[in-house]
Amino acid sequence: MLDKLSFYSGIVPFQIYTIPGLLVSILQFFLSNDDTNVRVHILPQLISFSLINLIKSSIGNYNQKMIPSGKLCVAFTLFITLICELTYHKQPKLFTFNVRDDLKKYIQIFVISVVLLLTYNVYVHKKNNISSLILSIILGTFIGLITWKNMYNSIDDKDKETDILRKNDLISDETSMNYIRIFLVINIVLLIFYHMKTIIKIIPSLK
Repeated sequence: MLDKLSFYSGIVPFQIYTIPGLLVSILQFFLSNDDTNVRVHILPQLISFSLINLIKSSIGNYNQKMIPSGKLCVAFTLFITLICELTYHKQPKLFTFNVRDDLKKYIQIFVISVVLLLTYNVYVHKKNNISSLILSIILGTFIGLITWKNMYNSIDDKDKETDILRKNDLISDETSMNYIRIFLVINIVLLIFYHMKTIIKIIPSLK
């Protein structure tokens, strides 16, 4: 019972948020001048995903028990950035849409529930590997806090109150925006090729 609950209420929402949700975030970023998705979704997920793959390729052949879970690391990264956005931003947004104050609590409860169920699901399938789970949670939390805090202090945000802060923004001009778009396109292409390669490897085992 709990296995099914953790799958449909943990894994499924996570997959929807990280795959279709990432594509929606990128499209919104390209079509609008709002950079909220970069701070809350796009950059944290790309950094977390890239770091996990780097760790797996570096120590995968030496110590399997110390390899963090990719799902759990990405989940905690996005969980932290979303909670920070809802808690500390004066006008929080989700997919560039303003979040009303009366909805914050319900979204936070839902997100916490999803993360807890996802953690249980990963725990079961990782064969109770506590060290891997703890490492995943620490890495995800660290990446989430660092990326959200730095992007919040640097990205041009319409909700910021002073023009002085705007002058110091990383993407306050169109040139910097274009650099970020190019960076995201390159990462998206690499991610697509990675997933295609993974699917191609899985197909023979399904026959």
